[in-house]
Amino acid sequence: MASESLPASVGDVKDGYKYAKEIKLSVSKHGEAAEHAKDAIAQGKPDVLTIARPGAAANRSEAIGGVDKVAGKQLDEYPPAMFAEAALAPDVKAINPSNNMSAGRALAMLAEALPRW
Repeated sequence: MASESLPASVGDVKDGYKYAKEIKLSVSKHGEAAEHAKDAIAQGKPDVLTIARPGAAANRSEAIGGVDKVAGKQLDEYPPAMFAEAALAPDVKAINPSNNMSAGRALAMLAEALPRW
């Protein structure tokens, strides 16, 4: 049985300044997206991530571009596309669309206060 929440820290270091924020995805709120993140971390994907918003579109395209779509599902990548680590062979899984979108919104809102370099 999965834990109720999954920690995924985000942060960045620039010019000697550190910024970090712990973000938790709730299994009860984000379902398959939280489970996917937990499984990907258990398989060796990083749990500390570096925000790299300008690379998000390219990371997403690279991650899911060659993956077959699944009817009624959305492709979810971990690490998410807005992080630099997403460029390093993310794990992609077809999941419930509402889980994917709610986790994405929650992640974006919680990371909003972090610097936009």
